[in-house]
Amino acid sequence: GQLFALLPAIEGDAERTLESARRIAARIRRHGTVGISGFCADPALLSDALEPASAEAQALLARWSRLHAVRTVTSVGVFVTFVGLCLR
Repeated sequence: GQLFALLPAIEGDAERTLESARRIAARIRRHGTVGISGFCADPALLSDALEPASAEAQALLARWSRLHAVRTVTSVGVFVTFVGLCLR
């Protein structure tokens, strides 16, 4: 399952708002993966957010998954090369 939360801003203080979001994320991180999206100071702009089930969101998720796979394979290759060079 997924949990989405919209946290209220601390009026006039974006930094305190983000710090509050980070504290909440740290508390729930033990239950699963946590991500914090960008801070939006103007509620009128929230309608531009992606719907999680939309085709655009699914396409982005698929692209990010491919990019993550490439990054993971590259990292493993670099690590194996590093270990191989260290054992010479």
